[in-house]
Amino acid sequence: DLQNAIDHGQEALTATPQNHPARATRHNNLGYLLSSRFERTGDLGDLQKAIEHAEQALAATPRDHPL
Repeated sequence: DLQNAIDHGQEALTATPQNHPARATRHNNLGYLLSSRFERTGDLGDLQKAIEHAEQALAATPRDHPL
């Protein structure tokens, strides 16, 4: 279910070192999951966390990244 996916996403992010190339993807995925839960529940806390993870994903993406 969605909660399990969020839990696993958080665990994956926690296990990913700060300078790891997959860190941006982990933040992006977790943000997407939280955004999905916000759409279902309307919990503004989930929306705020989703925005924070999107910002972290952007910050973790090198400027010269091809995507």
